[in-house]
Amino acid sequence: MARRSRGTSSLTTYRDSAGAESWYGLFCSHGRRVKRRICPKREAGTRKGLTRTQAEAALRRITGEAHAAPPVVQRVTVGEAGRRYLDELEALGRKPSTMQDYRSTLRVHLVPFYGERPLSEIDKADVRAFVAAKRREGKASKSVPNWLSLLHSIFTHAEERAGHAATR
Repeated sequence: MARRSRGTSSLTTYRDSAGAESWYGLFCSHGRRVKRRICPKREAGTRKGLTRTQAEAALRRITGEAHAAPPVVQRVTVGEAGRRYLDELEALGRKPSTMQDYRSTLRVHLVPFYGERPLSEIDKADVRAFVAAKRREGKASKSVPNWLSLLHSIFTHAEERAGHAATR
């Protein structure tokens, strides 16, 4: 059995208000400390939940997925960068409803507007044009900033990955 390197992650248990225990993992991903619920802890004499060994294996899978990086491509589009970002968020344990909302925003609003243009060719004027187009379409005033927030996160993630790949 392969073990985690010293200092790379930790596994602990927490008891919720109902008295059920769960395994939690603490690890670093792209310079940030991440704490995620792994799974329920196995109770003695039952088959429900995972043992420490099984929970450690699950944590290794999660941290491996969180650190896995697809090859850097010079001309990454909003769609491709968005999919990479959302795949990482999913690996980090974002709620399914949040992931569904992000994927919908990417598919319905961002990709159709920006098309196959590389991230490197999108500037502030293009973002302003996106906002103006969505307002002309009569979209809710709260929705547009949410979509801009996702777009900003996609750009930030792509920049971090490009910088991280350059240091390898």
